[in-house]
Amino acid sequence: MQSVLSPIVGRLSDVFGRKTLVCGLPLISFAGACICAKTSNINALIGGSVLTGLTLSTLSIVEAIPSEILPLKYRAVANGSAFLGGAIGGL
Repeated sequence: MQSVLSPIVGRLSDVFGRKTLVCGLPLISFAGACICAKTSNINALIGGSVLTGLTLSTLSIVEAIPSEILPLKYRAVANGSAFLGGAIGGL
């Protein structure tokens, strides 16, 4: 999902703004997670997983936001903190 949708989402973020996509796509992912949690049908599980996978394509946008906002000397700290937060969340 990420390799297919990242170029598309990157272009859409230029058109509609990063904030809209970074806030909107996780809501779609939440709906997909709710569908996956409640379903007893394999087709609905696959559909919910596709909706959840849409958020993976926003990773490139989320990594670009600190690069635009922060000065150069703080970018490494911001990227390291984001990676650490993701690693702890993944555990």
